Amino acid sequence: ALNLSLSFNNQNGYDKQTTPNILSYDRIFLLVSPKFGYFINENIAIGGLLEGSITTFKFANNENTDKYFSGAAGFFVQRYFTVSENFLFSIEGQTKFTRGHESISFFNPVIGNYDTDKLDYYSLSISAFPTFTYLPKPNWGIQASIGSISHTLTKSLSVNDTANETKLNLGSFTFGISYYLRN
Repeated sequence: ALNLSLSFNNQNGYDKQTTPNILSYDRIFLLVSPKFGYFINENIAIGGLLEGSITTFKFANNENTDKYFSGAAGFFVQRYFTVSENFLFSIEGQTKFTRGHESISFFNPVIGNYDTDKLDYYSLSISAFPTFTYLPKPNWGIQASIGSISHTLTKSLSVNDTANETKLNLGSFTFGISYYLRN
């Protein structure tokens, strides 16, 4: 099975934590995630995945741009359940290794000007989420996922900092197209 997922988000917002001025920003997020897998039986697929993402924040009051880049590689297991001839439900579990870079602009009062922090990090994560698949043709599938549960360990390579984060995300939606190589 081959799968390509694409996520894009363009957001205008403001940061309420910056006082006394409200800091307005434009955020652009792009994620590309191809997956490739093999069915070990008719209901279970295993395989690998790659991810690349870019996020930029452009701030209105100072025109600074914060940039976040990351790449990931991982492994997944997906268990399929047949709902009808053209609809499948599945639970997917995956583990990923991510390597990222952040470039964050900020006002530095010591030098009296804007400065940039560059941070490199890696993370290990494990997650699970439900997926619904519609098969309009025997080899093509349209997939949608809503929500996930995950745990991520992140280690900064720039400063001595480690973080553990467990999330239950009910507000995300992922859409993808799959091609199944069948005999």
